[in-house]
Amino acid sequence: MGAAVGCGLRWLASEVDAAIADVRSLARGTYPYVLTDYGLAAALAVAADAAPVSTTVVAEPRRRYAAGDREAMYFCCLEALQNASKHAGIAAAVRITMDERDDSVRFEVHDRERGSTSTLCWPA
Repeated sequence: MGAAVGCGLRWLASEVDAAIADVRSLARGTYPYVLTDYGLAAALAVAADAAPVSTTVVAEPRRRYAAGDREAMYFCCLEALQNASKHAGIAAAVRITMDERDDSVRFEVHDRERGSTSTLCWPA
């Protein structure tokens, strides 16, 4: 294979990788199918895997929430995760904790780098 062909193929591969990254980025900004199909804990785990910082999710929900509640909790946690990623830097480590009580659900998004915590309480 000639040098020009090899160079062209490397360029094409990088363009394909960039396009795939763009599509994934757009998909993350829309409603995630995992939230509907598998629930809140699974959707948060997928968001944690895609986060630019090391992220752990501790969530074992005992019930399934109404669609509107599920969406609101997910997107609030996602926003807190994005804020932690943005402000704490790439070396940050984030922990998302979900704790169910009799009449509410409590989420904490804690970034160990800056020591900041975002807390969300939601009526169940």
